[in-house]
Amino acid sequence: MRLKQGVYTSTLAAVALAMSMPVFAASGVPTSQYVSASKDAGTLTPNGFVRFSGTRIEIPVIAVEAGKPDTTFEVHGKVNPTLIVPAGAKLRFVIANADAGMPHGLDVTLSAPPYGVLPHLPVMSGAMMNSKSMRQSMMGGSVMMKKIVAATGTVNPQDDGRKRIAVKKTGWSTLKPGVYYYVCPIPGHAKQGMYGKIIVR
Repeated sequence: MRLKQGVYTSTLAAVALAMSMPVFAASGVPTSQYVSASKDAGTLTPNGFVRFSGTRIEIPVIAVEAGKPDTTFEVHGKVNPTLIVPAGAKLRFVIANADAGMPHGLDVTLSAPPYGVLPHLPVMSGAMMNSKSMRQSMMGGSVMMKKIVAATGTVNPQDDGRKRIAVKKTGWSTLKPGVYYYVCPIPGHAKQGMYGKIIVR
C-alpha cells in the first residue's frame, strides 16, 4: 500500500490507519468488519457519550460512514456523539471521508449551534443584519469569527472506483476545561447537522 498525496490506495487501509487498527487484506473484507473497528476508540458511556482518557489522544472520525445518515460524523460507531476528554491532554482528530461524492473537513471551535451556512460566523436575524451598528461593523470588517482551535482542511471525497479514501489530521491541541464543538466547515454542512460537542474536564 502506498501513500500518494495524502490519499491511501485502499479504503480498508485508510480506515484501519485512522482507527489505529491492524490492516486487513483488501480483498473480501466486509465493510462492517473494518468500520466496526472504530468502536475500539474511546469508551461508550451509559448516556451515549464517548469518553477518552490518557495524555495523548487521537480521535478517529468517519465522515458519512456507510449506512449512517448523510452529512454526519461517526465516532465509536455513533452519529455525532458528545466526546469527553480530560483537560490538559494533547488531542488530535483523524478524519476519514467515506462520502463518495462530497468533500468534508473537521474544525474544532468554540462556536456553538445553531449554525448558519458558515459555522464560524454568528447566525443573525434579519433585524440584526438591518441594524445600523451591525452594518457599520460588517463594513468595518469587525464581525468576529468564533475561535477555531484545530482544523483538518478539506478532505476529498472517497473514490469508489479505485477504493481510495482520503484521511487528514488536525495538529495536536491542548484544550482548557470547557465546551467545544467539532464541525464540518464545508458551507451548509454544520447547518444540516454535521457537528458534535466536546466536553473537556
